Amino acid sequence: MGYALNAVKDYRVLPLSNPNLRVSFNSGDTVLLCRPWNNPATTKEERGIDLGGTKKYAVVNTDEYGGGYPIDNSGLNIQPPLMWKFWQPGIPYGDAFGTFNEAIFRSAEAYLIAAEAIVKGAKGGKLGGAEVYYNRVLDRALGTKKGTDPKCAASPENQKSLATASYRATAANISIDLILDERARELMGEYSRWFDLKRTGKLVERIKKYNPWVKGQSISDKHYLRPIPQSEIDLSFPSIKQNPGY
Repeated sequence: MGYALNAVKDYRVLPLSNPNLRVSFNSGDTVLLCRPWNNPATTKEERGIDLGGTKKYAVVNTDEYGGGYPIDNSGLNIQPPLMWKFWQPGIPYGDAFGTFNEAIFRSAEAYLIAAEAIVKGAKGGKLGGAEVYYNRVLDRALGTKKGTDPKCAASPENQKSLATASYRATAANISIDLILDERARELMGEYSRWFDLKRTGKLVERIKKYNPWVKGQSISDKHYLRPIPQSEIDLSFPSIKQNPGY
């Protein structure tokens, strides 16, 4: 959900379904609604007036992020909504002056690291198998729904698919991929994803499979290493070499 920070009078709506259309907003009014992946807007009545619908605000489906908003030649580039994961009460919306910088390490990550280590062959987990460590994180997140069988997208690479699948771990289905999926949910926005994909050898595979904006991007094995700044190479003695491919 996006809100107007300031009052706006006679805003010309884009894309131009009607070139004479003007919309006014008060501060705090809804200006954008991003629909859940499993509950997309499917009728014109559910869409915004920018698409000929009935809503005063734009209504965007998940598969339309990144420039896919369905108006020819509009040039409109709808990005995914910003998250409010580390919201701090008492800070006015939009001023960005929070006091929390980033999470360095959390107990949930320790559980997921333990699960990953066991899948990779570690022994002696005091709580049991990898699925036990994984499910401890899952059940904490579920809160009062602890022990239930939550569902996620069965084919997240197909943004229009509404099929679901369980993401509770068992001894039979626990895997690096299942753990990476839970790390993505649990640690979203905490700056560790590249390290996760590099460490598990899944960087190229998962970006090519899941990144909806991969068209036009270049991802290859060279990206398992980062480029060394030229300034560091110039200052090094004996001289260090750039990582391959850069």
